[in-house]
Amino acid sequence: HLCTELRQLQRSLGITTLMVTHNQDEAMLMADRIAVMNNGKVEQYATPQEIYNKPATPFVAEFVGRGNWLPFDHNSGTGVNMRLAADAGRVESGRLFCRPEAISVNPVLHEENLFPARVRDITFLGNRCRMSFELNHLPGHPLTAEVGSQDLPRLGAQDI
Repeated sequence: HLCTELRQLQRSLGITTLMVTHNQDEAMLMADRIAVMNNGKVEQYATPQEIYNKPATPFVAEFVGRGNWLPFDHNSGTGVNMRLAADAGRVESGRLFCRPEAISVNPVLHEENLFPARVRDITFLGNRCRMSFELNHLPGHPLTAEVGSQDLPRLGAQDI
């Protein structure tokens, strides 16, 4: 509550404040803009939403929240098919990053960008659950998803 009150006070007074913190939740709550630094250099300077949803570098992606890295190689002819945003351009190989909460877990495959997988673990976290998967086409590259606890019965995982 203190951070919320400080932010409201800062805005009502129209003052600029520089805050240095390692607490990411605090930074996201308080800031209009965030500078993520690595070895004394700014990796990204942007709004909290941009930092979280569109990290400029792998360091920023890993520094701010959890995520999944999936390797891909367009020329290998193996793996899964995936449609990327139009601005992704033509990329031959690399790593795809996605946040656990951006992954939808479905018991049936029926749409694009679906990856058959086996559940390895489910961790109950109150109102949400963290699910760990082994992807059928990418063994050795576990995938983590976060789903609402209320979704477990729909997924056939009532008792964890």
